[in-house]
Amino acid sequence: MVAAKKHHELVYRTVVGLIGGMGPEATLDIFSQVLRSQHRQFIAVQRAARACGSGDTAALLAATRSVSTAPWTAAEVDTLARFPGDIATARWDDQHHIPMLIFSSSQIPDRTEWLLDPSPSTPDPRPALVRTACALVAAGANVLAMPCNTAHAFADDVREVVGPKIELLHMPELTIEFALRQHAPPRPSDPLTMGLLATTGTIRSQVYHAAAQSVMERSGGGNASVRLVTPEDVTEGCQTTVMESIYGTCGIKAGYSDLASAEGQHNAALLRGQQEALVKDGAACVLAGCTEIPLVLQEEEEAGGSGALVNPTRVLADMIVWRSLRDRM
Repeated sequence: MVAAKKHHELVYRTVVGLIGGMGPEATLDIFSQVLRSQHRQFIAVQRAARACGSGDTAALLAATRSVSTAPWTAAEVDTLARFPGDIATARWDDQHHIPMLIFSSSQIPDRTEWLLDPSPSTPDPRPALVRTACALVAAGANVLAMPCNTAHAFADDVREVVGPKIELLHMPELTIEFALRQHAPPRPSDPLTMGLLATTGTIRSQVYHAAAQSVMERSGGGNASVRLVTPEDVTEGCQTTVMESIYGTCGIKAGYSDLASAEGQHNAALLRGQQEALVKDGAACVLAGCTEIPLVLQEEEEAGGSGALVNPTRVLADMIVWRSLRDRM
């Protein structure tokens, strides 16, 4: 899989396939996030290399971690700095973007609708979901990603069909892992309270609760325990408000995500109010557990501090870049 044909050749062993269309604007958003992630990474490492030298691995790693949520290691960053030449003098061009396959399969039935009413009269999203995954694998993807939190209720269905050789990047688990790194309590024995803004389908199917449990089990007790709170769990919370902002007549899925419009501002205000309710209940951070939410709660609202918004779309995008760049030759 050749990504450049000028004076050098880059071969990427990892090709990520995006199971998109859930919804289409969220698919567009993650592709944009992947592009920005690559640019941030390159510029940060290049500046560090120019300032400190390409052999200063500690400086390069610090620069990388300042712009990426992915778990880069010193050895990986050292390899990245060779670009394949010295990154200090390299020039970014089209051919250095990672290869990706995107299938915006917007006819996949609504995930929340089926999870809340899995009856014969409700369209089942699983057949279209696994067909999309299989089409991406047939086209050459060897790693899959779903930029839809609720769809991870069907992650095992996808894994069963594509087989063990195809990895599925699990967005909720990756988000929990990042949030634990970013907002770890002073003592590992202390629980970390995370707020969760998500669709009712995501909440009722326990997608993030299962993800937290999986992360805890893999860490062998090395991480703090996670306490997830949703608007249904707090006195001033209202899950109906979250659903209105996403699925309402003038909600984000209906196209009202432009913050220059009154409707977009209203949707952002609804979600911000629920974010504040979760923080008031003790949430150290709030997970934007629906890919529509970051379309109106912008990135500047994610940065730092108690109650910061954690954007799973960005976490997944950074992971896609990490997996692709670390595996290139």
